[in-house]
Amino acid sequence: MRIADKETASKILREVPSNNAFYFFTSIGQYTGEYATSLEDFCRKIRQIDLKSIEFHYGREDFEKWIRTTVGDAYLADKIKEIGKTLEGDQLRSAICQTIEERIAELKKTLTTKSVMPKRSRKSIELADETHIKRCSFCGNKINTPTLYKGYVFCSTKCKDSFISSREKPKPKTAI
Repeated sequence: MRIADKETASKILREVPSNNAFYFFTSIGQYTGEYATSLEDFCRKIRQIDLKSIEFHYGREDFEKWIRTTVGDAYLADKIKEIGKTLEGDQLRSAICQTIEERIAELKKTLTTKSVMPKRSRKSIELADETHIKRCSFCGNKINTPTLYKGYVFCSTKCKDSFISSREKPKPKTAI
């Protein structure tokens, strides 16, 4: 299983606005009256929705598309796609729900697990106590009041912003 960071896990588990919800149909133009606004809601609806709707959407790859683009979980979308076109009916329903439930549990665990700083970040940060002096991850200056960003410590917002912009890839210019 692919582990997401807390920010990504939170984004994936969020509730989306109703205009971005997944709307269940049994065929083109045949709306069931059901929609889902989160992965948990989606799984609940999959458990009780008409099998025609599941088979209709699965065959069109609608589930994967919504999970990838709206929910923002490419890993889960790929897992749903891997279930295969050979399953039908309740077997398909169960496989989809099990895959989603496992991912939800993994993401919730990520949210409750204490994060550990990567080794490369530990080297750049000297912990604050009487025997250590904190230094900025960008300029190396001593830090009185730290500014934090993704495991890095900075002496000022200016250093943090400079660090972030130095890591961003420049956007290609478009021809006019």
